[in-house]
Amino acid sequence: MRLLRARVSAGCLEILRPAGAPRDLAALGRAAARAGLRQTDEGWRALRPQDLLAAAPALREAGWDIAPDEAAAATLAAAEEAQGEGWRPPGFALVREALQRKGRDFRPYQVEGARWLGRERGAILADSPGLGKTIQLLALLEPEVGRAVVVGPKNAIPEWTAQVGEYRPDLRAVKAKGRGGMPAPQPGEVCLGTLESLAPAPPELAGALLACDEAHALKGDTAQRDRFCAWSRAALAAGGRVVLLTGTPILNADPTELWRMLDAAGRAEDTLGPLAGLRALFAHEVEALEVPDRSPRAKAAVQRILDQHGARSFAQLPKAERDRALALSYRRVERVRWSGDHSPEVGDRLRRAVLRRTKEQVARDLPPLQRADRAARIAPGALAELQAADVARRLAERLAAAEDASERGDVEALEALAESPAIATARRLLASAKLPALGDLLDELEAAGEPALVFSAHVDPLLQVVAERGEGWGAIHGGTSEEARAELRDRFQAGDLRGLALSIRAASEALTLTRSAYVVFLDLDWVPAKNEQAEARAHRLGQARPVTVLRLVADHPVDRRIAALLRDKGQFQARLLAAMEGESGHAAAA
Repeated sequence: MRLLRARVSAGCLEILRPAGAPRDLAALGRAAARAGLRQTDEGWRALRPQDLLAAAPALREAGWDIAPDEAAAATLAAAEEAQGEGWRPPGFALVREALQRKGRDFRPYQVEGARWLGRERGAILADSPGLGKTIQLLALLEPEVGRAVVVGPKNAIPEWTAQVGEYRPDLRAVKAKGRGGMPAPQPGEVCLGTLESLAPAPPELAGALLACDEAHALKGDTAQRDRFCAWSRAALAAGGRVVLLTGTPILNADPTELWRMLDAAGRAEDTLGPLAGLRALFAHEVEALEVPDRSPRAKAAVQRILDQHGARSFAQLPKAERDRALALSYRRVERVRWSGDHSPEVGDRLRRAVLRRTKEQVARDLPPLQRADRAARIAPGALAELQAADVARRLAERLAAAEDASERGDVEALEALAESPAIATARRLLASAKLPALGDLLDELEAAGEPALVFSAHVDPLLQVVAERGEGWGAIHGGTSEEARAELRDRFQAGDLRGLALSIRAASEALTLTRSAYVVFLDLDWVPAKNEQAEARAHRLGQARPVTVLRLVADHPVDRRIAALLRDKGQFQARLLAAMEGESGHAAAA
């Protein structure tokens, strides 16, 4: 029996390439392929210990066995124990006691989620908003000595502080102080802060849990993401764990965003492979573009041509030299346009590292949610600014371009058009013009004794709502402090407020407002996932009544076209989310 050496590497197990005859290596390669292990230049790496356990029979059949070092043997033993049906994460019992004190218990899907997280070193928990991701994560921490770093939006820190105190009273919540001020977690501490609070050089994180809440913030190619990745690699290398929490793992049709999130959890390579390989998995079109080359090298080459001819501009150059200078001034690049379709294997790959459950799948006892558009009549002349010929013409052009971009699945162009002055101005004016119709609706709800949540993408109309409704109404927006936000939430839940006016971007996360069964959108955010998160403030665990979502649509062609655009845009994320949830029927990649 020939032996393979296994060692712990970055929190995973790695099989080292053995010395041996070429035929031995070929036989090992075939056995590794049957076992599902990925071949690399160094050897065959099992990124999860349970993968290595599953591979062992095929390797033994081919005449190979695994000889782990002491650390790898302990990791394998822990993984084998975690396969048992009755196994629970170390803090599971403490969280369960806290739930039972409130007359609740772990739901079956939460038990399975906590067990799944306990088996993974790096993972993304992508349950729909409102399904209790926090308690599943808190169950991972050992009693009294567990240590963790949790980063997320600033407005989520008070909620996390309360959750730690409620479900893990054996641990102490510690807030980071300022930019780069995240402390190294000590035994029994959960350190809380924002992505900005992470220091450039991560501290010693042996055995620590690193988590990012609202982890879709890591989808971009940013310095904040780079800093989190440095902490993530340090935690995994020290035998720790990395968990990303997000109810909206797909915001756009661009799979590179999902790859970056997986990379932050240390799981990109073993799920989707290298970044450069995404084109083989996801349908796309490649457009060749010429863009200005502003590199010092290009500028110097062009300047030499100008100097040789004593010219100050291209117009003073001979035609042949002018053409050469123009060619040096631009460079050809490729722009990839993703359609959102993918090859059938993508779903299986993603489910290795991403756990996604929807309310419809696992919380069937959650009251139903019903959405409806409500026509909002606007007074003649209320949109006088839009009646100006130049505004109307520019708006029509932008809307036509946006509809074309939506049909092509061009999210980048769609986002850029949304920020154009014509569309941004129209949306702001339409939101304000719908205030009288909103007032009539709120009068109906107040007469029926129904507290309401009013969301808008614009702050000024919200402040006007609060001013007009008077005492008993509050507003939460980007300028609301953490303390005021928590106070308004508590007052609303306690019945001291009749309603809340909320900014979608500022208040669609880290708030539980289940006292309301009515959610009203004065207008919608350009990112459909943000609107769904806003709905989930009321439609979540703890809600006992059916939730009605009313979206005000003005009787104006511009508002109707924008509403249709947003509905179409919401389809972009559906395919990948369905793949994560285990559904099939996706188109093959082009």
